[in-house]
Amino acid sequence: MVRPDFLTSRFSDPDTLLDITRLSYFLLCAGLITTVPALMSGIGQLVGMVKKNGGPWEKDAAGKQKNTIVPRIQAAMTHAFLNDIVFVANLYSWYIRKDTASQGYVPSGVNLAISAVLLPIFLLGAKIGGSLVFNHGIGLNLGRKKVE
Repeated sequence: MVRPDFLTSRFSDPDTLLDITRLSYFLLCAGLITTVPALMSGIGQLVGMVKKNGGPWEKDAAGKQKNTIVPRIQAAMTHAFLNDIVFVANLYSWYIRKDTASQGYVPSGVNLAISAVLLPIFLLGAKIGGSLVFNHGIGLNLGRKKVE
């Protein structure tokens, strides 16, 4: 059982620590479940961007394809790739932790290592996602009616 000093010094009651480990497990489950619709809507947005542009490649003034990818599409693909890594690794973390119900879903050292490695990847993906929304307006036009 992993019992970090920074937690046991503040939450010395074993029942409190057990509640924290259970809560972290159920939050992991909630994160995995809510990732599925996020993936679906993100794929829809990316496909729409690529279709609207006529492909992922930039075009010159004459409409001829260049050798570079449109920056917002490249950012969207990077965002998707990073979040896919986080999803798959968290799915593995859930898988190795799911059978520990009798012990209160206490995370193993592997679970903690996965979380530590994923945190900066997750934050980078979130930063890129924020720039897609706030700098490029991606994902903000889902509820708009098409005016013809």
